[in-house]
Amino acid sequence: VKTAAKAYAKKTFPWHTDNKDKYFNAAGNGTIMREYPLIWLCSSYEDAAKIFFESAMITHGHPRGIIGAVLYGIFLIMIVQNETHNLHACIDKLIAMKKLWGNIPTRLSWIDINDWKRATPDGYGKLWTECVDAAEKTLLSLKHLQQFSDKEALKQTGCFSAEKGCADIAFF
Repeated sequence: VKTAAKAYAKKTFPWHTDNKDKYFNAAGNGTIMREYPLIWLCSSYEDAAKIFFESAMITHGHPRGIIGAVLYGIFLIMIVQNETHNLHACIDKLIAMKKLWGNIPTRLSWIDINDWKRATPDGYGKLWTECVDAAEKTLLSLKHLQQFSDKEALKQTGCFSAEKGCADIAFF
């Protein structure tokens, strides 16, 4: 967030700075902390995916942070709209929406997505796909985690591993 804030203070996007590598490696869960107020701006899941993507990308460029924010935002809308009280049904619905949350939008409201795409580092598309697949795998694994304690469930998702850490499963 500090890297992004410094860039905005200089009236530029963080993906246009000398520190753009730091921006594209930012995958923290700070993005999901600002999601709840945004759900009231969403008129559809498609609209939500764009809004949450845009909200995340202003400070976090890593696919984990962006994808997690989009998933969490859509999940919040499901809860607020009382779509289901069944976690399995929510998970099934999120998995079915993979094309929605798993793709980089083609158009955003105030940011030129093509400008952002041109700034992404080599291999970003592959990394994006890997993160989408990891998120889907985690969603699928959540179905069986209800039988475990919270700590054991987090351990099984990799929350405590040095390789993944909490960013991978911030939404979950």
